[in-house]
Amino acid sequence: MHKQAVLVRAAGHITIATGVLGTSYTDSGLTAGASYYYVVSAINPGHESFNSTEAGATLPFVQLKFDETNGTTAADATGSGWNGTLVGGPLWAAGKSGNAVDLDGINDYVALPAGVVSSADNATISAWVYLDAVSNRMRIFDFGSGTSTYMFLTPKNAANGKIRFAIKNNGSSEQIIDGTSALAVGGWHHVAVTLNGATGTLYVDGVNVGSNSTMTLKPSNMGSTRQYWIGRFQYV
Repeated sequence: MHKQAVLVRAAGHITIATGVLGTSYTDSGLTAGASYYYVVSAINPGHESFNSTEAGATLPFVQLKFDETNGTTAADATGSGWNGTLVGGPLWAAGKSGNAVDLDGINDYVALPAGVVSSADNATISAWVYLDAVSNRMRIFDFGSGTSTYMFLTPKNAANGKIRFAIKNNGSSEQIIDGTSALAVGGWHHVAVTLNGATGTLYVDGVNVGSNSTMTLKPSNMGSTRQYWIGRFQYV
């Protein structure tokens, strides 16, 4: 007797597949940045199980794998066209998985198209980072339109020497999440900032190193800013 599965996209209660005999299924035609939720039930002759516990996933707005080996374009793996442009002569190098872009810490950076996070109320921004050295004002990323509107992640801030995320809009005070120390030099480290409502959380290698539960600014507040930079800061 064979069991079959029925897969339902739960948010809209849409049945997207029936008669699935394997242990995996690929959903297609989805929208970048959107969240999807799923349940599955099993069927055999004359009987259908209850739905499984709901599972969900949020698709990235943009994903740069930096898997290229030459040229000045880093392709957006989501297929949404938010490709990165390498500026100043960065090199391609071996990465944590596949390849990576190697910035010299002087004038190299990667630029993203304007408006990447202009519609994001909640967001997670993450990256694998390998630091050869660390100094104040270095940027993992810095998105904004100058010194009055921006959000950035620095491996070491000038005020207390710790990894810091900050967001500022139209000349407001910065809203800050500080970690416990500067990001370590040498070796690959995974860094992530999650903004969800009033709570912002900073992670290093999967560990919560800092949070702020009074965040009122969100990426969409900044509008369609023009300077989306990896490895460069707004104070230039």
